[in-house]
Amino acid sequence: GFDTNFNYIREKDEHQMHDNWLEGVTVDEVKKAKAARDRLEARAKAMDDADERLDENQVYLGLLRHLNQRESIAAAIKRLGASSKVPAWKKKKMNKSKDQGSMDAEESSEAAAARKKTLDEIISLSDKLTSVGHYDTMQETYESIVRKLRLAQVL
Repeated sequence: GFDTNFNYIREKDEHQMHDNWLEGVTVDEVKKAKAARDRLEARAKAMDDADERLDENQVYLGLLRHLNQRESIAAAIKRLGASSKVPAWKKKKMNKSKDQGSMDAEESSEAAAARKKTLDEIISLSDKLTSVGHYDTMQETYESIVRKLRLAQVL
C-alpha cells in the first residue's frame, strides 16, 4: 500500500505461507513440466483420434450390412420404414383361407420385427456418424461407404 505522502510501503504477504512449497522450483523446471504435460496431452489426443477413426469404420461396416448396392442411407430407411399396408382385397382373400393366412401372418410378423430391428440399427448407426460430425450421412451411398473403407484400408 501507500502512506499519506504517497510512499510505497511493502506489506507482508498474507498468502506467503501457502506458497512455501514453491521454494527451490526454478523456471526451467516449470517449463520442462509444461512441455511434458503438453506431450502427454498430444499423445492422448492422438490415441482418441485413432479410436474415433476405428469406431467410424466399424459404424460404416455396420451400415454396409444393411444397404443394397446403389442405395443411400435415406433410401434404406425409406425402404425399411415403409408400412406394409395390405390392400382390402388381399385381407379378404387371407380371411377366406384361414389356414394359410395364420401361417403367413406369423411369417409376416417375424419379417416385420426383423425389418424394424434393421431399421433401428441403421438409424442408430447414422446417428453415431452425425454426432461425430458427418452431417451428410443420409446422402451416403453404398458405393461411397465402400470407397471410404477402402481408403482407410478396412476393406
